[in-house]
Amino acid sequence: MLKPLVTLLLSIIMAISVAAQNTPPKTDTLIYYFRAGNEMVNTMDSAEYIRLVYPDAEQPQLFVIREMYKNGKPKLSAKALDKELKPRFDGNYIEFYDNGKRKCQMFFVKGQLKGKAYTYFQEGRLYAVVDNYFDDANRPAQKLEECYDADGKQICQKGDGLWIEYDGDLKTIDISGNVNNGHKIGEWNGYLQDSLKYVETYSGGIMKTWQIFDKQDNKVEYTEVPLADSSTYRGAGYAGGSRALYKFLAEQIRYPRAAIQTRTSGTVFVNFTISANGELSNFRIVKGIKNGCNDEAVRVVKLSSPWIPAYRNGKAIASTFTMPIAFNIGRTMQPVDFSKGKSDK
Repeated sequence: MLKPLVTLLLSIIMAISVAAQNTPPKTDTLIYYFRAGNEMVNTMDSAEYIRLVYPDAEQPQLFVIREMYKNGKPKLSAKALDKELKPRFDGNYIEFYDNGKRKCQMFFVKGQLKGKAYTYFQEGRLYAVVDNYFDDANRPAQKLEECYDADGKQICQKGDGLWIEYDGDLKTIDISGNVNNGHKIGEWNGYLQDSLKYVETYSGGIMKTWQIFDKQDNKVEYTEVPLADSSTYRGAGYAGGSRALYKFLAEQIRYPRAAIQTRTSGTVFVNFTISANGELSNFRIVKGIKNGCNDEAVRVVKLSSPWIPAYRNGKAIASTFTMPIAFNIGRTMQPVDFSKGKSDK
């Protein structure tokens, strides 16, 4: 088993070297193995892609980063200021799908995304163009400029029109809404599950509120709910109430560096169990986003323990809860009203 793995690794290194036209030094190359979700693993046979990091021969202050799928096709081509697992990129950055087609192309300056970023569908057609810049207060900001639907129709032009956000491989629609002057406005509608719709409300590109609705457009909240058998159910909640939870999240959330670099925004939905004692466990991402936001959302939710448990007929019971954690990067970074979550009986 060892010999085929070594042969495959050597072939991947050679493929990376040829593609980069820059043979990596044999003694200074770091090799990492990853699987889906950028989770590092210890062995190549359990990995989905491989990363090589080595000094740049032309720019000694930089490191070359090359990633390859196990089928030998390139996954990432970039340079960075360091060789950390979450590096600060500098210069051109290109990602690829496993079919060899370009996924996105952007530019970094000292770890910060700058200028126009282009994203493509798996077939190679353009999906979106986003302009990244720094505002007058030197804060990272972006404008949504162009967007195309899956049929190739342009739905947003020069920052005005409709915008569709997809999952990581641009196959499934996550949420959609209107854009004006490059910023999200009004209500954006997405689907959490087949039976649940969530609505995010924006003003000038900044998310202000969110709500969840069922198929009948009834608002789903975690306030007291009467059950069919006439017993009384009171959903679980944060010990200090909604306002205290809102304040806690705003104080505790730390925007991941990778998400800031790439201007990653969106909402992570974390599902977890609340025991009859109020302890939290079984954390699961129902719907997530990239670049460290999922991990940060789970970290913050864990810190919020213990909660007040759910009650049925006056007795504390275990329940599950789905809570959104919003990561909002724009001209200003403001917390979102988290006061409406979903508690599952």
